[in-house]
Amino acid sequence: MNNPPYDPNDPYSQPTTAGSYPQPGQFGPPPVPPKPPKPPLFAFKARRAYYRQYPLSKKKQFAIGCGTLVGVLLLCGICIAISTASNSTRHPTTVKTSTPTATVAPTKVATPSPMPPTPTPTPAPVQSQPAQQPTAAPAPAQLFVTFTGASAVDNSSGSVSVHTLPGAALTISVKYCTGYYATSGSLKGTQYADGNGDYTWTWVPDTKCKGTATAYVTANLNGQSASNSTSFDVS
Repeated sequence: MNNPPYDPNDPYSQPTTAGSYPQPGQFGPPPVPPKPPKPPLFAFKARRAYYRQYPLSKKKQFAIGCGTLVGVLLLCGICIAISTASNSTRHPTTVKTSTPTATVAPTKVATPSPMPPTPTPTPAPVQSQPAQQPTAAPAPAQLFVTFTGASAVDNSSGSVSVHTLPGAALTISVKYCTGYYATSGSLKGTQYADGNGDYTWTWVPDTKCKGTATAYVTANLNGQSASNSTSFDVS
């Protein structure tokens, strides 16, 4: 089939050359798009996708595999050399040298004559001293109560004095001739003997019975207890 002649006024008529592909815009195989640039070196996912779309040729793959194998072998050799050098540094080899020993001729040693035994002095007998007996602690003083004075005037004044050990705790009760006990606040509670062992109670008697009254005193000190009583007249 012969191609129609080229008409410059016909928009669908284009010049062609025998044996060549159609020019752009004519019918023929589509143009091949250019390859995009390679992704960065450390963008592993992008490079994997790039080589999956644009695989290397078999020659390049073979060359890369051989280079990788050679690099691994070189790295292994360097590691073995470093390990051998470090072991030789840690365990240095020691060379034993034998030193000749000079032979010494035996010399005769004179045997000393035995010395007579030295007499051992006999120790003098030592007199043993009797063991000292422990000194017993002195027994505490016996607690006591002694009256040194007692008198009373009804509705005026009254007093009772005692002597005992210093610091003793003292209590008192006064019984009138009516059988009733004095209720004065100065006679209640616990009192303590002074440094000389003395103490005196004073109060105002309030009784209609003038006659004999009785004072009862109790002392307590260091687990000991002592009591005493005395009678006196209420005038």
